[in-house]
Amino acid sequence: MKTASGALAVQIVWSSRRGSRQIEHIGSAHGEAGLAALKAAAAERLAAGQAVLDLGVVAPPGSEPLPIVSSQMRHLWDALCSAYRILGFESATVGGN
Repeated sequence: MKTASGALAVQIVWSSRRGSRQIEHIGSAHGEAGLAALKAAAAERLAAGQAVLDLGVVAPPGSEPLPIVSSQMRHLWDALCSAYRILGFESATVGGN
């Protein structure tokens, strides 16, 4: 994301619920080298405490995982609402009690 000074900020979004986000700011960079270093630091932070599964596959240099640009949870939400109704929780909450 661009900052007011024109730098590129690198952040990790740990959770996003009901419009509220838990964000960790990694840093800001003014050049490609700094941006690459911050992305590497963010990747290390995300992978902290996770063991590597060695599949014997070597990623080409400069390759990165694709960014998540959107999330569709409509099917999950519909399933949860259906289960709520089927289990009878809807009638249990009538009247706000």
